[in-house]
Amino acid sequence: MRDKSENAFQHSVAQVESSFRRILLSLAMATYTFTQQEPVQKNNKLLGLEVVRFISALSVLVWHYQHFFYIADKPTDFVRELQPFYSMLSIFYDYGFYGVQVFWCISGFIFF
Repeated sequence: MRDKSENAFQHSVAQVESSFRRILLSLAMATYTFTQQEPVQKNNKLLGLEVVRFISALSVLVWHYQHFFYIADKPTDFVRELQPFYSMLSIFYDYGFYGVQVFWCISGFIFF
C-alpha cells in the first residue's frame, strides 16, 4: 500500500513539475517574442504646431516681462527699446498678449 501512495505522490509531483516547466517555457517565449518586436515609432505629425505653441508661450513670457516694472498701478521708467534682445523680440514686446489666445487654441486642438 505504501508503494502505491509513494508512486501516486511521485506521479503528482512529476505532473506539477511538468506543468511548471510548461508555464516557464511559455513565459520565456512570450518575453522573447515581446522583446524582439520592432519598437513602434511615434509619428509626430503635430511638431509644427508644437513649435508655434512654444513660440506663443515665449511671447507671453516676454510680454509679461515688461509688467514687472510697475509700482502699485503706476508704471516706472520702462523703455521697451532698451530691454535685452529688443531687436529680436520686439514683436513679442509689442504683440505678446495675443500669444495667450494662440496658445490655448493650439492646446485645445492638440489635446482634444
